[in-house]
Amino acid sequence: MKRTVLSAFLSIVLVMMSLLLPAVAEETPRGYAKGQGYQYFQFGSYPQGKKGETAPLLWRALQVEDNKILMMTEYVIDEQQVIFETDQTIIKQHTYRRISKFAQSDLCRWMNTTMLSAVMGESGLDQALVNGEYGKLTLLTDDQMLRADYGFSAARYGVNPTRQAEATAYAVSRGVYRDVTGFSPYWVANVKAAEGYKLQIVGYNGHLSYGAYTRTDIGIRPALVLDLGKVSIIAGDGSEKAPFQISLKTETDDTMDSESPSATVVAPKTTVTPGAAMDMPAATDDENTLNSGTAIATDTQTTAASATPSPTTEKTAVTIAGKIAGTTATLSLLGDCSIGDAYRVRKKVASLTSVITEKGMAWPFAQVSEILKTDDLTAANLEVCLTDSTKPIDILYPMIAPPENAEVLAQGGVEIVNTVNNHCFDFGAQGYDDTLTSLDSTNILHFGTAIRGGKAYSDLTSVVEVKGIRFGFIGFSYPQPKTLDAIGERIKTLRAESCDVVVVSLHWGRETFAAPSAWQIEYAREVIDLGADVVWGHHPHVLQPIQFYHGKPVLFSTGNFVFATMSDVDPSTGIFQLQYEKTETGAALRSLTVLPCLTQTSGSYQPYPVTDKDGMQVIWKLLRNTKTYEGYQNLPESFLTTGIVKLQTDGTITAEEEIP
Repeated sequence: MKRTVLSAFLSIVLVMMSLLLPAVAEETPRGYAKGQGYQYFQFGSYPQGKKGETAPLLWRALQVEDNKILMMTEYVIDEQQVIFETDQTIIKQHTYRRISKFAQSDLCRWMNTTMLSAVMGESGLDQALVNGEYGKLTLLTDDQMLRADYGFSAARYGVNPTRQAEATAYAVSRGVYRDVTGFSPYWVANVKAAEGYKLQIVGYNGHLSYGAYTRTDIGIRPALVLDLGKVSIIAGDGSEKAPFQISLKTETDDTMDSESPSATVVAPKTTVTPGAAMDMPAATDDENTLNSGTAIATDTQTTAASATPSPTTEKTAVTIAGKIAGTTATLSLLGDCSIGDAYRVRKKVASLTSVITEKGMAWPFAQVSEILKTDDLTAANLEVCLTDSTKPIDILYPMIAPPENAEVLAQGGVEIVNTVNNHCFDFGAQGYDDTLTSLDSTNILHFGTAIRGGKAYSDLTSVVEVKGIRFGFIGFSYPQPKTLDAIGERIKTLRAESCDVVVVSLHWGRETFAAPSAWQIEYAREVIDLGADVVWGHHPHVLQPIQFYHGKPVLFSTGNFVFATMSDVDPSTGIFQLQYEKTETGAALRSLTVLPCLTQTSGSYQPYPVTDKDGMQVIWKLLRNTKTYEGYQNLPESFLTTGIVKLQTDGTITAEEEIP
């Protein structure tokens, strides 16, 4: 009797509500259908606004099978690294490619704890999710991202709009890269290979490729499987404008299903517009201009170092943010500079070479040259051959620039460059000779020990004196344990020439990795123990953390600066300024200042300073690792708000007050 009365009452309520609300569509939920497109659901919530404002999540239905529906979020909603602190041992043991399953990663665990809890809240809808191999929240696999029946292109490479995704404003604020086109990269699980990488990336252009686990600018576009038998559709027609709204099915719902369709009042959909971020020009090509193979290696079978004295440089003493005037000399260090292009694209309209030809030699450094011209000395890694040669060696992407492009460095405020790296012999010995000749004719100093075929091709150090402080420079590419002897001898040579500060430039590490390997951490300690004052790293094309060892800075990777590449890499970079004060016994490091910049590896190709505080902090966060390497001292927490590290007279780090 009670059941009959209740049913009658509910029926009356539903009839009354149906007069006020649009009827629920009778269309059965489905996955992607060719010619009909996708259906959409809206349930759960997550921070989506720039300031973390929460909004309902929009889900794209891909497939319905056995009354279970596979779906993924319409937007990239957050950012996380795949490997966290607990997985650092994997990196140290050089077994980072041997993670057998995405399910074993910290990212997977985080998605199924922190993210799942945030998404579902107190809705109880997590009870309706199917617990699969990766948990209730997962990433689509690379195979799934190639399935036409899910609405995706079967082509792995090239621009694929079917896989492109926008990021929410919140995700962008968390550090997800967003291209000028408005799209962002996101992680994909790879389960095909028995060995090798276990994750891939869908690039901002929809290109499906491998990615370094430690990258911090890759987004998350979670997927799940919803059991339709455990939910009730309470509103919507499955369109993007009126997505299905669901609630957890109850005992009452089961009773009502047999009598009449249900409906309830649903709040209007919140439209979330992906927020603005550090936009960069779109790449003109999907291929990577960076060579993974080496054209040179280092060896200790060299002749004694022959020092090349350099003229004293004088600059106008101008105080800028973070600098110390007076007897303090400021050395600025920059990352990789190509000032040219891969050989096969050098004549294209959109190439860096063409842009320089059109806009002039001052163009590439135009937005930072004032800073570089008002310091005391600027050094960069020159990763190109300055030559007219038409005979590159047999590698995929030989890097070349016209000899006259050395003037780009001069007009940009760069006085000295490292010339040894994996591209210095892209055009053989002649190309390297041409590079040095071009630099000499432009009065750009250079240094580096280049080994080719086990033979020392050049063995150069360089000494520059500014404000009474003598800076000595040593450079090696792909250093090996046996290279330490050669580094030690060159340090002794420079000290014999009364050098106060010895900078050791090392072209090393893994491309696109956001952290150094265990052997680099150990190697840098040994280099400083040999007498170096600074270890300056480059080659990964992305920033890596800075740490101090015995009061001496180790810059594991300074990223790209003026560099033409067709690969999708993090644009974060900076100007790394070391301030030294002349003392009675030589020179003492007083501060390290990082001026955050973003570089453009296509389009205008210009690096430019970041001026907003939030953007600056994103870059400072990349440089201050949460983990302190064994034997090192991490940057102080104040660095995250100032970008400055100050040192006492004994070399210990002091905290700097926050900049307003």
